[in-house]
Amino acid sequence: TFTLNHAFADSGEYLVTVTIVDRAGAMGAATLAVFVQNVAASIDAGPDQTANEGDTVTVAATFQDPGTTDTHAAVIDWGDGSPIQSVSLTEAAGSGMLAASHVYADNGAYTVTVTVTDDGGAAGSDTLNVTVGNLPPVLDAGPDREVNEGQTITIAAGFSDPGIADTHVATINWGDGSAPETAQVRGSLGAWSASARHRYLDDGVFVVTVSVVDDDGASDS
Repeated sequence: TFTLNHAFADSGEYLVTVTIVDRAGAMGAATLAVFVQNVAASIDAGPDQTANEGDTVTVAATFQDPGTTDTHAAVIDWGDGSPIQSVSLTEAAGSGMLAASHVYADNGAYTVTVTVTDDGGAAGSDTLNVTVGNLPPVLDAGPDREVNEGQTITIAAGFSDPGIADTHVATINWGDGSAPETAQVRGSLGAWSASARHRYLDDGVFVVTVSVVDDDGASDS
């Protein structure tokens, strides 16, 4: 009896031939079929991460595949409803790595899923958690203004917010004892303005305060 070992580099059906030759040169042979199953790659998506909305989050993942001649494709689901992203990877002899970046438009807790699929259709996945914190808007009320009593003045204050998916409420306190007024908010994708009109009934110097608050309670004035 004897034992021989071999590692198949890819899945498939293989016909193995065993041949015996004696010292006189006489030869005998027999065959057997070996059915090699495909095995999905094992993925390490990397450690959990924390970031703020608007930050760039980079995921660097590695994978191993016992099918050393397999080729692979990778995708990342960022967990925030954005389209699943195809990712380029580097690989050699059954192992590889990939990296991709993403900007979260809003705070929250997200599960990122990295999936690597080999050319035989077997897929392996791993996940990591990304905790994204909220940031306040940043507001500029604009320059000082002069107006005559009885005339109407329009204030349009600009503000930005790295959480481009946030919604906002803005108010203006005109500083003359009148009730604060809700301003109209316009804009998108991180750049907005808050505007309103007012008529001062008397002359004087008034401090106008513009305030904006996002849907998570963070504010600036």
